[in-house]
Amino acid sequence: MEPSYGGGLFDMVKGGAGRLFSNLKDNLKDTLKDTSSRVIQSVASYTKGDLDFTYVTSRIIVMSFPMDNVDIGFRNQVDDIRSFLDSRHLDHYTVYNLSPKSYRTAKFHSRVSECS
Repeated sequence: MEPSYGGGLFDMVKGGAGRLFSNLKDNLKDTLKDTSSRVIQSVASYTKGDLDFTYVTSRIIVMSFPMDNVDIGFRNQVDDIRSFLDSRHLDHYTVYNLSPKSYRTAKFHSRVSECS
């Protein structure tokens, strides 16, 4: 086998594989973008009333600290948030508190992890 022939074949295979992986990467990126958009649209339709939270992904929600009492200006009442989580994610959620304020863990069925 001639050295130039072997190198040419290897270069051809290498180039083809590079294009294949590049195409796969582009297709995967487009698929993930489309899927992410669909998840956000479908999850956005779940929100109701005046709850103030955002789905970052289908498995992660961010929200402001929910209030226990009715304060003007606070949209997230702890009972409303718990009801939403129970109705949409029953037994499949944990609240990770990043706030310096503490949650009453009983309000979320003792599924609160204090991270601050």
